[in-house]
Amino acid sequence: MQFSINEIEALLSKAARGGGAPAGQASTFGKAAALHLARGCDVDDVQIALRALPDGPIILCPVDLHAALANGGGAMPCDGHELLCSYAMALPYLVTQTDSGVTIDMLQYDKPKLPARLSIEAGVIDAWKALAALTYVPETEQSRQAGAGAGLTDND
Repeated sequence: MQFSINEIEALLSKAARGGGAPAGQASTFGKAAALHLARGCDVDDVQIALRALPDGPIILCPVDLHAALANGGGAMPCDGHELLCSYAMALPYLVTQTDSGVTIDMLQYDKPKLPARLSIEAGVIDAWKALAALTYVPETEQSRQAGAGAGLTDND
């Protein structure tokens, strides 16, 4: 199945939230994981990170890499997680991959070129959608009375 980078980013952010990641780290993960896949890296790295929740590389990465590297750049160890390198690669700066991680130069702008669409197996997408669905409010009369759902105002 073919999806845009934005669709993958949004789905993975929701899947991470459904798996128990805090909102900030889920959002950062969505961006990094979409770029990870766009770079041709293994989808298994993404799957492993999601299965590791509420621990693992999604939680290990700082929510705001800009703040973590506020001194103009530096080295970021990847601790054996290729996906952590993709977090750094998602930044619009010159990133050089090393044996132990990545070096980030925030003084040099460099945005990677991304493919227009990504091909992801249907079973993988279904697993991500199942995790994302854990964030949905249950369809009950009580949740509707509390304001969930579109009710009669839905005009799609």
